[in-house]
Amino acid sequence: MTMHYDRRRYFERAGILEQTERALKILLPNKWCEVVDYTEEGQGQYTYIREPNTNGQRVAVLPFDRGEEGIKFLMRAEPVVPWMDEPRMRGPLIPCAVTGGMEDPAEDPADAALREMAEETGFALPASRLVDLGQTRTVKCLSTVYHLFGADVTGLTPKFATTDGTVGESGCRIVWTRTPHHHPCAIASTMYARLGDHLTIR
Repeated sequence: MTMHYDRRRYFERAGILEQTERALKILLPNKWCEVVDYTEEGQGQYTYIREPNTNGQRVAVLPFDRGEEGIKFLMRAEPVVPWMDEPRMRGPLIPCAVTGGMEDPAEDPADAALREMAEETGFALPASRLVDLGQTRTVKCLSTVYHLFGADVTGLTPKFATTDGTVGESGCRIVWTRTPHHHPCAIASTMYARLGDHLTIR
């Protein structure tokens, strides 16, 4: 990371340049994630994870159905290897929010959310069915920004969910629940809480 010239000259005059030099180093890179080592002289070191295949941007969707018996929420049960006591690709399925990466930095988050809904759940939605729930991040060691949406699927019938063809997605299944905040997925819990401003959740 190169400092702006004027700022650099200021710090040189103040005699503290050696404390303000910064560096980014990429460790163990692959398509899906890379470990980044950030150092700042005199200030310490911070190591975090970046997702290059999504440009650090993801969408997450919590679909809901306003049925006669109350609101229910759609989650995708999938094998989440890091959350398992004994990791394996064909392990137990864990209910999660519908998520997907934004491989094109210019893609609108709402368009990405609609694409992921069609691909992973089979629901083809108009944009008017989305509820923008803002952004969030997950853990401090991950730089990814999540764009959050609720999706009203009341009265709609899903088509065939194509998925992306990977082993992980091919083993997923759709589950309905009235308590998405009782499952391990923190993203789903966040969206459930924010949807409370738009829905009468009972």
